[in-house]
Amino acid sequence: MRGQLLWATVDGHARPWLIVQAEILNETAPTLLAVPVTLTPQEAGWPLTVRLDPDDTGFPKPSWARVTLLRALRREHLEEPIATLRHTRLDDITRALAAVLGMEPASSHRAKNYGDRERVLGALSRGEERERVPNS
Repeated sequence: MRGQLLWATVDGHARPWLIVQAEILNETAPTLLAVPVTLTPQEAGWPLTVRLDPDDTGFPKPSWARVTLLRALRREHLEEPIATLRHTRLDDITRALAAVLGMEPASSHRAKNYGDRERVLGALSRGEERERVPNS
């Protein structure tokens, strides 16, 4: 579901929402983290909003993901899918979220610490005590 643009009715208003939550949580979580998408041109630029082109969404004109309006949506509010964003466009959204939240994007963190993560997960699966992994 991550990267899907869907209609959802929230607070009585139907609008497009982009699911940004990590895929591993999407299967079981009762709510999904999403950002609203608007067709109204936005003055605030990146990282507060990310422009989406018509070939991203299928809308007849550009739209904007409003990153600072991140919200948890209940599954029952989700309606019909509109489109699925390309990975490169979703990466733009991820970088904007990371900038707004003051965090390092997960993809670069994963690349740096992948070996440590795999070593710890392996130890846990063998029933060993968790080792302290030094921060890089």
